[in-house]
Amino acid sequence: MKLLLRYFIFFLLINTITQLNAQNSLQQNPAVMNLLKQGASKMYNYDFDGADVLFNQAEKLLPKHPAPSLLKGVNLYWRYLPLEEGNVNIPQMVKCLNVAITLAQAIQDDNDEDPEAIFFELTARSLLMQHYSKNGQHMKALGEAKTLYGLVKDGFTLKEKYNEFYFTTGIYNYYREAYPEAKPVYKPFVWVFQSGNKVLGLQQLGYAAKNTVITQTQAYAFLTHIYLSYENNITKAVAYAKELTNIYPNNRFFVCKYVETLLLSKQYDSAEPYLRKMQQETSIEKFTPIINTVFLGILEEKKYKNYALASQHYLKTIDNTTKFGEVGRQYKAYAYLGLSRIAALQNQAQVARTYRKQAEAIAEYPYIFAFE
Repeated sequence: MKLLLRYFIFFLLINTITQLNAQNSLQQNPAVMNLLKQGASKMYNYDFDGADVLFNQAEKLLPKHPAPSLLKGVNLYWRYLPLEEGNVNIPQMVKCLNVAITLAQAIQDDNDEDPEAIFFELTARSLLMQHYSKNGQHMKALGEAKTLYGLVKDGFTLKEKYNEFYFTTGIYNYYREAYPEAKPVYKPFVWVFQSGNKVLGLQQLGYAAKNTVITQTQAYAFLTHIYLSYENNITKAVAYAKELTNIYPNNRFFVCKYVETLLLSKQYDSAEPYLRKMQQETSIEKFTPIINTVFLGILEEKKYKNYALASQHYLKTIDNTTKFGEVGRQYKAYAYLGLSRIAALQNQAQVARTYRKQAEAIAEYPYIFAFE
């Protein structure tokens, strides 16, 4: 009798733990998953208030899961893009990401192999590391990086259980090889990390773009960036950027990236309607109007040969990007190159060389020299 009672208590305990895990699992809560999916769609479409409503509803239904807090942090990131140093909204975003980490770790205290908890801790820490690095807080960024590698390695084996890991595994596999190739100075430091595979990484990111919920949009965004900045395949960059713009037509940053790929592929007629539309719009954030300004300069220079107006756009870009520091570098470089080309056409060789040197000093990726 005592043995039967022990077995009964044991199975009751196992059943209770299973139910608790299910209650804290997105995969077992389709209603919450749907709220998060709808909220993410609103967020990426620049309906930030609508997204917050849905994320708060999800949080009430699943208060111990890290996903709602994580997405509320991401919502702040997009609402106030770019969150440059000193932005008053940074503490709230950091708080949301840290809450997500705490909740994810609490789940792992009960089950250190819980795939959802590992994924959301990994994602939150990645965002924090990116934020700290961008704003020059390198020690904090390093602190996050130390934990991240172990979480990323966990994702290699967990992606079949939780397909969101296809994104993080794909990112690792690609950048582990591509980044030191593009920046050889880092080669001596990466040997301690497991080798990657660029081809496999692109395949995994392609899978994530088609089959995930939480990371789908970021997979499309990274594929656009990779094919533009590393693979020198403008055709594929245009295709992925177009996909993002079709899904989220109100996302001004995604539209800007699509316009950039169209301009680089010399599809000026296709790019112009987007540029003119954004030119007439008002935006709650102040960064995408700057991007639009430099692209208007390229349009005026390349399509209409209106060098005076193009120069005005370029000079305005240089002036306005200064306050955004590192985030504005690539667009300022575009502007300097445009001024260099115009000066060369006007037989101002020394001025052209000066502008080009300024562009070369700050350009982050070489593809912007395609207009030369």
